[in-house]
Amino acid sequence: MATKFASDKVICCVRNPLDVILSFASLSNTMSHSANPEFDYATDYPEWWAWWVKTQAITHAKYFEILLRHCTKEGKNPIYICRYEDLVSDSKKELDGIMKFLLDVEDLSGTNCERRID
Repeated sequence: MATKFASDKVICCVRNPLDVILSFASLSNTMSHSANPEFDYATDYPEWWAWWVKTQAITHAKYFEILLRHCTKEGKNPIYICRYEDLVSDSKKELDGIMKFLLDVEDLSGTNCERRID
């Protein structure tokens, strides 16, 4: 059960699901964000890998259904969605969009926020 908390806005950073599933498997099995196991899931543990992919796909689908329902249909919070790959490839542009959303402004020119992004 998740802890309840109040919020005014939601930032959702999405990533290619194929990368997420593999990355989360490695985190779960190594307890590290940077380490990788010395085996290949699909080759060495095909039954576990099939279970893992299916379970994660179902779990992520439920998560996004709740997130989008709360933010769009129920109007609980405005939501800003960005892609992880875009944050990596063009950080300045993505951070600019995120901060404009959070601060509810059209332009960050001359602000401390703009200086920090630069």
